[in-house]
Amino acid sequence: MLLEYGIPFEERNVSENREFMIEMVEKSGQTFAPTFDIDGEVLADVGADEVEAYLKEKGVIKGL
Repeated sequence: MLLEYGIPFEERNVSENREFMIEMVEKSGQTFAPTFDIDGEVLADVGADEVEAYLKEKGVIKGL
């Protein structure tokens, strides 16, 4: 979904990198993925629809 809107992002595989997992847990307080950190706002264990709704609410995207 982020690619569709041309939004740059960094994907981190928390199941293969212990440091990434620790960082995710520290930021979100949980171990579920995916977890998004969008300008310091953490969206934990969410799907594309929830991320899209958040980005629309914040005015980052308007829709396709």
